[in-house]
Amino acid sequence: MSNESSDCFLRASALCIRSGRNERVAPYSCVILVKGVIFCSPELRLLDMVSTTSWLAELTASRDRTLTSASRSEPAALVSLADLEAFGALNLEPMPTDPLRHLHVGFAKTRPYLERLTQHDATRTRDISERDGYVYPMTPRKILRRVLHHTLEHMNQLEQWIDWQSDGVAPQPTDGWAPSGTTFDEDHVPLSEVELAAWLWRIDRAVDLLIHRAAQLTQSQIIWQPPGGSWTLHRVLHHVARWYGYAVWLDEALPDDPKARYVEANQRFLSCVAQLEQSPPPADHGFYRNAGRHFSLEEMIDDVLAAEKEVQTTGRLVPAPPEID
Repeated sequence: MSNESSDCFLRASALCIRSGRNERVAPYSCVILVKGVIFCSPELRLLDMVSTTSWLAELTASRDRTLTSASRSEPAALVSLADLEAFGALNLEPMPTDPLRHLHVGFAKTRPYLERLTQHDATRTRDISERDGYVYPMTPRKILRRVLHHTLEHMNQLEQWIDWQSDGVAPQPTDGWAPSGTTFDEDHVPLSEVELAAWLWRIDRAVDLLIHRAAQLTQSQIIWQPPGGSWTLHRVLHHVARWYGYAVWLDEALPDDPKARYVEANQRFLSCVAQLEQSPPPADHGFYRNAGRHFSLEEMIDDVLAAEKEVQTTGRLVPAPPEID
């Protein structure tokens, strides 16, 4: 690129008029300078690098303000903020928008974490919290149990949804499984390699059954909207594919100290945004929240900036409404 062309690109970038929430979101209406002549096109898009770079600058400035105000902030607020950004970093790994492919990729991401669970202290609980304040206390056995129960629970839901759609048979709640917030005494029992192998066999078989059954679904079954706003199977499958949302928190545990926890989580989040600047996801990939909702990079950045501003100004972070609706 000649110096003149480079200068035109830089001036074009500087004159890019961005529209939308917070003036950060694509699409762009761009002003392009070519040899002093101005061309405007609402359909022309600059590289995503332009917006992502501005996001990084905004996130970095917000981080600095959060750290400056940390001494005036409640420790619990810093912990909640850190966990929001740690989950944000995890969820910013692009996953296939095809739910069946997400099941395959999601479990492939999850299983290595399960294989390493004997390396962790079974007597120590590692907590990670949702933005709504729901806490996941994690131990090696707890992770294995949640991955297995998560698979069986939603495989049962899948079958009930098919009957609901085809025969009008309303689903019946199936009790007996333990939610993520429940911890049993047995969850702190040491885990041997032999026991881990037996757990992995059960989990592998359950996941295989779920994937096999999901592969038999028609598109109309996957996108069918149940009465009352219940989840589609499309969302259910994207939700269950996030087994890694349970599995990673021992290998990737955050520090206990609130400020150090925030610094670590924020670095993960900024690194993910920078990575997406260098390598935007392909068109057939996207981002999924813990409850299986698709979201955009901009939405996640807005969530983080809003939470950081709340902590900076009030020293607290009020729990958000639950994502599971």
